[in-house]
Amino acid sequence: AASDVYKRQNLTSAYTMNEEDEKAVEAARQAVVIDPDSGMARNNLAVALYFSGDYSESKKNMEKARGLGYSVDPRFVQALEEKLGD
Repeated sequence: AASDVYKRQNLTSAYTMNEEDEKAVEAARQAVVIDPDSGMARNNLAVALYFSGDYSESKKNMEKARGLGYSVDPRFVQALEEKLGD
């Protein structure tokens, strides 16, 4: 349910701030499993993947978040494009 998605998103943020990248990605993936049509969940997964160094998967999820109508932070898009050399 929505509350489960928010719990996972909060965990993702906490793990990211503590530089626990693998745990952040796992929590973000769980949020996407619970609600695959959540643009926010997809964006959070993209950010977690970015910090884990998986830029290709990050971009896929960022684009999915956009496709779901989520307003992705342009600074994140720019940072990701720089990492990918786009």
